[in-house]
Amino acid sequence: MNNKAEILLINPAGKHIVGDRTPPYGLLSLAAALPRETPLRLLDLRFEKHSAVESALRSPELRLVGISCLTGKQVGQTAELTRLVHARTKAPVVWGGIFPTQMTEMSLRQGGADGVVRGEGEVVFRALAALPSLPAAAEPAGFARLTTSGELSGEKSLGVRLDLAELPDPRFDLVDVRRYIEHGPYGPAFSLLTSRGCPCECAYCYMKSIYDRHWRGHTAEWVVELVRRLHRDYGIRHFQFMDDNFMTSLERVREIARRLIEARLDLTWAVFGATVVSLNNLGLEGLRLLRRAGCRIVNIGTESGSEIILQMIHKNVDLPTLLKVNGWMKEAGLKPSYNFMSGFPGETDADVRASVDLMLRLKNENPAADCGTIKLFLPYPGTELYEVVRRDYGFQPPAELSFWSRYSWSEADGLDMPWLEPRRKKRLLLLYYLSILMNPRYLFIRSRFFRAAAFVLYPLTRYRFRRMRVDTALLPRLLHWIYKKL
Repeated sequence: MNNKAEILLINPAGKHIVGDRTPPYGLLSLAAALPRETPLRLLDLRFEKHSAVESALRSPELRLVGISCLTGKQVGQTAELTRLVHARTKAPVVWGGIFPTQMTEMSLRQGGADGVVRGEGEVVFRALAALPSLPAAAEPAGFARLTTSGELSGEKSLGVRLDLAELPDPRFDLVDVRRYIEHGPYGPAFSLLTSRGCPCECAYCYMKSIYDRHWRGHTAEWVVELVRRLHRDYGIRHFQFMDDNFMTSLERVREIARRLIEARLDLTWAVFGATVVSLNNLGLEGLRLLRRAGCRIVNIGTESGSEIILQMIHKNVDLPTLLKVNGWMKEAGLKPSYNFMSGFPGETDADVRASVDLMLRLKNENPAADCGTIKLFLPYPGTELYEVVRRDYGFQPPAELSFWSRYSWSEADGLDMPWLEPRRKKRLLLLYYLSILMNPRYLFIRSRFFRAAAFVLYPLTRYRFRRMRVDTALLPRLLHWIYKKL
């Protein structure tokens, strides 16, 4: 603990209900970009008490505070933290992350941020930290603020994208790594990020607006060495690669697999960012290579069983190839986990039915498959569909910062979604909770009690799900109520 920190980095708690223990890699990388001798402190409020913030703000040396902010509950928490910093200190507060990058002016005017780091922050924040005070103009590139006359400056520029080889390793020494270890069916597990960006053009995803379809990955040597070190130092037996698109470079994937085989570390791993196209190009033998290297789970973004919707959202998936890959996964001994969505603009009941039928078919043809859940679509700033629903359906994004704190699919029944009739929206939301109940082994469910109950109820749940009968189902309504209360 550094009670005389000059720089304080904070990760707000968010809505921590699914056991997510992914380290705050954005802040860990930001810290690594600063000179090693910089007195700094990192607080992850998923684990720290509020008193830790109060203690850090008492540092007489404090001169800069950086807060990472995602869209949703973290928005309100970040604004509250900003008010607290301003009340206790004279240190300026800089916001970074997805929300302030996309909603820069609102973050400055309503959130109280003294500045915003837009896009990747290592170069920007390092430059800000080297200055005695925040610059009056929007310099360096990627920094936005309000001028003394109240004008918005720097709202168009993004931070410099570095080659990942130029970045030092994440500053794990600033956190208690053991806090981020999960305990699941494969033993002690830890989440890693090994790349940034994605070359895909999915219409519901913000990645293109920040990374411009540019993907960069750490080398296979770097990845395996980090795995080896964490395995040795903390006894981690299972690694979860949380990259947005882990398999962009199949050459890198194969090399990681070969190096893990050579290392003989006796561990397992999962991929949480894969496309059907990449898996098809990898082929059955490539999937078998992953299995030999310890891979056990591959999470695949499928989104819909409707060809019409897949084309509309620019999802490069054709259903025959998906079914072929599902079969290959079975042959290779890998567990596929699929993600689906509903409630897209222009979507019909027939489109949703196609998704439900596909989920059941994937499970029937590969019993090991996790057919996932079918979440309700929500348009996020910086995405193509966000502009579509504004232009074609009259969608009005929240004008007040406080409403963005409730901007979540789980709060959809209280959000303005003019492309969905209220009754239809409610049914699709309940269909999501029914899909959870139909998946007792769903990867993101940590409760043993819930899993046991879902197993008991599985026959009835499957019957209702297949027929999309949610109007009279009580358990989905109960789950929705519980989730909103958390």
